[in-house]
Amino acid sequence: MGLSDKQQKAALAQGHARVIAGPGSGKTTLLVARTEYLLRDPQARVGLVTFASAAAGEMRERLAKKVDLDRVMVSTFDAFARRQVLDLIDGRRPPKPFEQQIAVSRAIKESELDYESDIAEEVIARLSARMYPDDGDPKEYQLFSAYQELLERDGLIEFSEIARMAVEGMRDGRVEPVPATHLLVDEFQDTAPVQLAWLEEHWKRGVLVTVVGDDDQSIYGFRHALGYKGMERFAVETKADDYFLNDCYRCSPEVVKAAQNLIGNNRARIEKAIVSKADTVGRVTIKRFENFKKDEIQSLDRFLLVHERECSPGRPAVLGRTNRSLDELEGLLQGLNWKTNRIGGKSIWEQRGAGLVLGLAELANSRERGKIGNGCTALMWAGCNAGDVDAYRQHVMQKGLYEPAPDTLSHDHRFQEFVDQLSFWSRLAMDGDGLTAMDMIFAWVKTYARGEQDKRIAAIASKILKPDPDNPKDSLGRRLASATRKKSATDNEDDIDLEGGERKVVVDIATLHGAKGMEWDSVWIHKADELEMPSKQAVQLEVVGQLDGIEEERRLFYVGMTRAKRRLGISCSSGEMSRFVVESAVPISDGLEAAYNGAEFSLENNV
Repeated sequence: MGLSDKQQKAALAQGHARVIAGPGSGKTTLLVARTEYLLRDPQARVGLVTFASAAAGEMRERLAKKVDLDRVMVSTFDAFARRQVLDLIDGRRPPKPFEQQIAVSRAIKESELDYESDIAEEVIARLSARMYPDDGDPKEYQLFSAYQELLERDGLIEFSEIARMAVEGMRDGRVEPVPATHLLVDEFQDTAPVQLAWLEEHWKRGVLVTVVGDDDQSIYGFRHALGYKGMERFAVETKADDYFLNDCYRCSPEVVKAAQNLIGNNRARIEKAIVSKADTVGRVTIKRFENFKKDEIQSLDRFLLVHERECSPGRPAVLGRTNRSLDELEGLLQGLNWKTNRIGGKSIWEQRGAGLVLGLAELANSRERGKIGNGCTALMWAGCNAGDVDAYRQHVMQKGLYEPAPDTLSHDHRFQEFVDQLSFWSRLAMDGDGLTAMDMIFAWVKTYARGEQDKRIAAIASKILKPDPDNPKDSLGRRLASATRKKSATDNEDDIDLEGGERKVVVDIATLHGAKGMEWDSVWIHKADELEMPSKQAVQLEVVGQLDGIEEERRLFYVGMTRAKRRLGISCSSGEMSRFVVESAVPISDGLEAAYNGAEFSLENNV
């Protein structure tokens, strides 16, 4: 399919350009076409900036079919900035999520401040997103500084700090800007202040910038994405021309109408009218239940059976506000013989207990001294002194993983015990006994766990990493490779074994945040209740006149709705129904009998 008139105009834009691209409007197609157009100039060099490595890979693959990549750079913000300052960061790497959590706990202790861990994490994340972290509360900056110093001591550095170094380096001449004549930025609504400052240093030097985004899909305020404010600031400072991609090729007219009814209630937004260009009749169903737990699963089962029996393409999806809210529902679906695939949201490996189990298993299986950082993180978890852990790290790098702990650490029995345990785990892994190795690693982590949640997550992680004794091809190494790639065991639906009455379709399960950038033929949004969607925190802030939280929650619900190409189902509780359900202006049905669409439609009649 060629470009639409709107896409064509945006692709041929001169100077700076702001492209407001609604859901399913073909923004990737536009970015490829714009790159192709710009490269007609033999002097042009184009940099495409994405927020995720997967998006960069997809973009690179699409471009390779159209243009010569010798004059094209495709990377994330973070990767571009890291290449700029590679000589300045002394080999430091970004921390893993569980390493961040442990560093936050250490920063609280070393700074002697009275922060709870979750509040401290929020403070550090907020200051990290700023160009000038010291501009604010001195107490918060003290915590932030302690955190940064700990990371540096451990050979780690946050992506945001790398970006700040790049910006400051460009300003004082130590760092060269990206060698491009044009920068094209995808998902611009997700830009944080330090990333916008990075872009600004380029447009000030004459680099022409095209940003593509949708303020109505800005859902990362907790990561300090600028959203509408960032898009407005870019337009004002660069005097960019506006281009609207408001034709939606994904969603049916019924889905678009309901979503537009909803998002029109936000005040801080660029006005736009999304028009469905999808050649299909859609169905939007809102179900309200008196006995929510009992009745929702029955209605969802019917919803999924319709998808399966109509031979709809691809998988259906169930979306929820949080992973915790989806845990029980996933179990209920499996009890009805639906295969499920959990995607998006917070991976189990990003949680402290699981991250430690994974890190120790990697260390034991690889037997590489370069991975001793995993062991040092575990020793910090066990409560060892930071200076002693640094001394142990240096000892390992000089002598090897399995050499006895030095005499200077004899005052702390945990170091020699760790060496003995690591040696035992590695022998087990080398002998092919991954089952026992994981049991022993879990036992060590459990000994030093700080709460039941850590123990529970560590136990789940250990179970996942255990090789299947009935599968001779399985191994600890294979399990580790699968875990670090984060691939689903059911990625290939042709490999599914349909035994015991299992459904043929695999159901994707994700949070609303995790669903961003994805699409499904059928989508079910779980539990659209007030204090769930919108969240309790957003409602509390609304009471004191702060509306940003409610507007972001509305955008999040809008994103969930616009993941559906043809069929959208929304469940809610009687008496607790979300305002967003009302704002969508879709008729609400009680029980299992009715649905709303372009014509009359009965869910029961389609089963």
